[in-house]
Amino acid sequence: MRDSHAKDEQMRRELQRSRPENLGQVDMDTPTEVLERFLGVSEQRVAILARSYSKIVAAVLAPSIFGTTIGFLFYYYLTKVDYPTPGEGNTHAGWPKIPAVTVVLATLGGALSFLLVFQLTWAFGGWKSAKHWMGSTTALLKQLIVLLDTAGPDRADEELDALDSSCRWFCAAIVISLKGRPAEDETYREHDKEARRRVVRAHLRLGKHVESIKQLEQKEGKDITDVYGRAYCIHETLLLNYTDMKRLTTQKMPALLGGLTRYLTYAYVCLIFPLLLAYAFVMDLNDTQVDSEILWEHRRSHIFIVMYLASCLLASTYFVSLMECGRVLLNPVGWDATDVQLEDWFGPFIEDLVTLREARHEAG
Repeated sequence: MRDSHAKDEQMRRELQRSRPENLGQVDMDTPTEVLERFLGVSEQRVAILARSYSKIVAAVLAPSIFGTTIGFLFYYYLTKVDYPTPGEGNTHAGWPKIPAVTVVLATLGGALSFLLVFQLTWAFGGWKSAKHWMGSTTALLKQLIVLLDTAGPDRADEELDALDSSCRWFCAAIVISLKGRPAEDETYREHDKEARRRVVRAHLRLGKHVESIKQLEQKEGKDITDVYGRAYCIHETLLLNYTDMKRLTTQKMPALLGGLTRYLTYAYVCLIFPLLLAYAFVMDLNDTQVDSEILWEHRRSHIFIVMYLASCLLASTYFVSLMECGRVLLNPVGWDATDVQLEDWFGPFIEDLVTLREARHEAG
């Protein structure tokens, strides 16, 4: 029991690092404690996620409600203004049927759907890659521990504990660096630089453990060149994974394609669709329907009003939601509600390291 406590204290001394919110100050915290401090208490995380949800909902509903309101005003205007009478380019009273209305709605709606699905597919590919690379990183770290442990089973516990701590720091540093501070944090740039330095330091420490295999080979005369090659490849892949995940945080759609998708979506949702849908409701009414003012003054008019508002709002919300989902997923590792929660990998990873450590001591 005393030996275990002494080893824990020694690991704490080996793991001293600077606090993420007090750069430059030395602290004795473990990677778990530093990561928990960086992420904040659960109430803070819930508040950040709640703000993220509210921003997404506001971004979706604002243009949808605006467009529906514009369309409903146009719907009211068309039902209350004097209808064209027969002989004014129309065979009967009421607004004439214009085939271009349905053609424009279908054509622009189809083109916009294609652009939005393409953007969402692009963004989802990055989100899926982030999950894959984070899972691959934790798996490679565990593989590296097992590989270096079996290569030198007679090494001191202090060396193996230091290897554990290096892997913990590397995993925690990746989470801190990629996740970044929330957008409202004014010290984000300074923190981001320190987080990247933390990743480099942790990576260099892992590199020293890999290079120690060469020293072991020279010291004990063992032929473990193949082990060194595999460890070196794992070490290189870890850095490549981090580089690929860091690239995901800055990826963007091509400017022309992204701008076209965004402006076409707003134009379609706020003007084109609501106005043309309103005209589609009033066009080609027969004389009886016009005389009874079936769309506004009739005792069943509320059915058509609700149909217009519901169909316009739902369709507009659908298009804007696709656009917002694609926009949010472009950075799959931030603080948004839809982002990959990188810290969810850290807890199981630490549990696996503890299991490996216990198994090593039992076998030792």
